[in-house]
Amino acid sequence: MFAKLLNKRKTLTVAPTEAPPLDRFGSLQAYLAMRETRGAELEARRRMEDAVAALARLAPFHYRCGAHGGTTSFTLDPDVDAEVNWRESMCCPDCQLNGRMRFCAGILTQWMDARPQARIYLTEQATHGYALLKRRFGHVVGSEYIHDQERRKAVQNYIRHITGDSSEVLRIEDVTRLSFADASFEIVASFEVLEHVPDYRLALREMARVLGRGGQLLLTAPFLETTQDTLTRARLEADGSITHLLPPEYHGDPVSDGVLCFHHFGWDLLDALREAGFESAEVVSSFAPAYGLLGGAMLAITARKR
Repeated sequence: MFAKLLNKRKTLTVAPTEAPPLDRFGSLQAYLAMRETRGAELEARRRMEDAVAALARLAPFHYRCGAHGGTTSFTLDPDVDAEVNWRESMCCPDCQLNGRMRFCAGILTQWMDARPQARIYLTEQATHGYALLKRRFGHVVGSEYIHDQERRKAVQNYIRHITGDSSEVLRIEDVTRLSFADASFEIVASFEVLEHVPDYRLALREMARVLGRGGQLLLTAPFLETTQDTLTRARLEADGSITHLLPPEYHGDPVSDGVLCFHHFGWDLLDALREAGFESAEVVSSFAPAYGLLGGAMLAITARKR
């Protein structure tokens, strides 16, 4: 796997960016009210997505990348009429980031503009997102959670390749028992990790602990946007065994052959964040074709530590 990935590194100049416009929701009720009052707009968005997909099968569709700041484009295979996964599959050909990560990079850029010396902890390291953020902001710490020693060696080589830094060292962290001191960071970002943590509430408490007062959290995870309660798909028992409450679901991962998904989150995730020590927990979304952000609306969760 890593032999193939090693050929994908590109030298990329990161330009100044600006964040796309955001909608903010503090509860399921607020989100559903928006859907009801803006139904015509949401339908127009869906038609626009269909039109963009049709156009992209004829000629490149140009947009501004919220991650590297430049103008880029994508095309679609004219012989494939399948529904487009705008969130996960539409990767920028320059920075290699999909729509979800480009959306989040725009938010992080906005935060860093307000506090340029902020220290960032990212719960990933062997990704193009980590490499780009490291080049862009410098003071970024990333980590992975890998047990196998041989795989660790391969991942470290890959990280050095994508970052262009031969001194980069793979850091191993368990998000439920982080090794960092209290208040070590101003920003924590976690993308598609929390759903793989059996005790996600403990992970949220650890993220709050390593943030200083007023520190900000940005995360993405499978989110049931019209459901209040988190769906638990599997449970880790005291003896280390796993009880599957639903058919097992595995997600692709850059450092493994697949990771078991324990949760699909509902809006009660905001309550869990508040209980963990955060305030102003909310869901943020954006629909911005000019930034290549389509697919109904991109969703992420943000919170600020008390």
